[in-house]
Amino acid sequence: MSSTAKGSLSKEVAKRWLERFEAVAEIDQAAEKKRGARPQWSIEISLSLIEAARAAGFLSPSALATRESEDEAVRRTWDRLRARLRK
Repeated sequence: MSSTAKGSLSKEVAKRWLERFEAVAEIDQAAEKKRGARPQWSIEISLSLIEAARAAGFLSPSALATRESEDEAVRRTWDRLRARLRK
């Protein structure tokens, strides 16, 4: 059984995983830079994500209202934290 299957990673394994992840990210960034801007692709992906969110119920009026109230609670918390830092 691998260490990830057991639910824990050693520091060394985690470090190697992160290094590989970052290397792949750099390769992806280089490929994107070489490919250049793809506005049509960006629009298609954005519309697809919006439709998926709508189909999953994330864009229903009740879900949006819940999200707004959650966002407002976060804003209030940040305001309190900022006020404490200003003292």
